[in-house]
Amino acid sequence: MNKKKVNQENKRIHFIGGGGIGMSGLIKYLAEKGYAVSASDKNFSSLISLENYNVKTFCGHKKSNVKNADVVVYSSAIKDDNPELLEAKRNKAKILKRSQLLNQILSLHKISIGVAGSHGKTTATNFIAQMLLHLNKKPTVFLGGENVEFGNFLMGENIALAEVCEYKRNILDLLVDIAVVLNIDNDHLDTYKNVEEQIKAFNQFVKNSLAIINVDDKNARKLKAKQKLTVSLKRKATVRAKKIIKKESGYEFTLYVKNKKYGKVFLNNARRHNVLNALTAICVALHLNLDINLAVESLKTLSGVKRRDEYLGDINGVKVYQDYAHHPTEIVETLKSYGKDTLYIFQPHTYSRTKLLFNDFIKAFKGAKNLIIYKTYPARESFDENGDAKRLYLELNRLNKNVYYEHTINGLKQKISQKSANVKKIVSVGAGDLYEIIKNILKNS
Repeated sequence: MNKKKVNQENKRIHFIGGGGIGMSGLIKYLAEKGYAVSASDKNFSSLISLENYNVKTFCGHKKSNVKNADVVVYSSAIKDDNPELLEAKRNKAKILKRSQLLNQILSLHKISIGVAGSHGKTTATNFIAQMLLHLNKKPTVFLGGENVEFGNFLMGENIALAEVCEYKRNILDLLVDIAVVLNIDNDHLDTYKNVEEQIKAFNQFVKNSLAIINVDDKNARKLKAKQKLTVSLKRKATVRAKKIIKKESGYEFTLYVKNKKYGKVFLNNARRHNVLNALTAICVALHLNLDINLAVESLKTLSGVKRRDEYLGDINGVKVYQDYAHHPTEIVETLKSYGKDTLYIFQPHTYSRTKLLFNDFIKAFKGAKNLIIYKTYPARESFDENGDAKRLYLELNRLNKNVYYEHTINGLKQKISQKSANVKKIVSVGAGDLYEIIKNILKNS
């Protein structure tokens, strides 16, 4: 987006749904660049992070919010009947999807990197960001979570790094120099009919880029990139990890780059899938001709991302963690990581995902000895009984009597207190508002 053109011809840029983690990063970027920016969201609390950026904010969606707005940006969560979107069309304002604006911003940088995949995008993006920072490359970063040090956005210089999403086919709006694909799974089935449709979308995403592909993932292996580098834990690849060993506080592995042994790498406070994230960051360094030894050094001490294996506090002497897993594939990995002596509290994210992947959720939680299901976080959706958390609970309870259901905060608090005596850890699982609920329970305990 040309700054001169926006400042002279466009008096104001307005964001509908500006409190979203992806939207707020773009808002902060434009605000730091000196644009006149405003934003609205249904909850004022989600707009708080914009207070220090001289952004005019509106709680609730009203057509008056877009008055005099020449550019209106909306996220995929915004419905077609949103009053601000309808008013913007009536006023003939320039309307952009979030992904379209992101693409314009990425194009302003000498090198652009997009990190895509069904699972693990935020953590992988965080690995790459901190590697680039350690090598003093000063990247501009758009993160789909909050790094504990710089949040979800970092202003940089020549390199732009963004977490990108396939929902609503948003990745088709993006043209990046380096396209990272971590995996392709049967998610967002309200957008795609099946995995094959998703593979087609990802193929389009990598078509004109240098692709970095995780070849351990069977669907990602099907991508037909013209130029590619690969990462793997068990196959031949450009960057590979061998002899992966679990340590008390993380993982150690032997790194190979183009079949050359680089020695041992240790990841502190990490789970096994983070080894692939480390390989991905090293692969980026390799393509950019950066010092591999320094890239490896950067991975030894990484600051984490909120809601990803985040320690929240203690309840009755039991440690409480947050895990962002909200898809069956992710949940299986979470249960493997934390083990059976754990109380899991799961909040389904959207009715549609629960409904479409119902049997997969049942299989994923089969190994949970202690489980509380909390009411569904609807996000953008209306109630659907077939995708409700209560239905999930009833089926799981039929298979395992140590499964419980709660729909109130007080009830959840009491149930956690009762069950905490028989476990070694408590893990809050999901992508909804359970994270804030658990933090408040801990605060008031």
